[in-house]
Amino acid sequence: MARKSLSEQIAELEQKQQQLQAQKLALEARAKAEARKHRTRTLIQVGGVLTAMGVATVEEAGQLQAYAKTHESWWSEWRSTT
Repeated sequence: MARKSLSEQIAELEQKQQQLQAQKLALEARAKAEARKHRTRTLIQVGGVLTAMGVATVEEAGQLQAYAKTHESWWSEWRSTT
């Protein structure tokens, strides 16, 4: 079996490097997509809880957020019970 020349070996390595880079990019894209799906699911679940509590609009959610920020003792106490 004949040995490959140095230039052929270099070309093969460059091709493998390109393939590995493409695989890396594909995996990173898949990881980002999974993270987006997880974040979207979490936001939907939180929105469902807020809706069940009677918060029906973005403005009401903002008011609840403002209340929680201005009444930190209430928020801390509530968080410690969950």
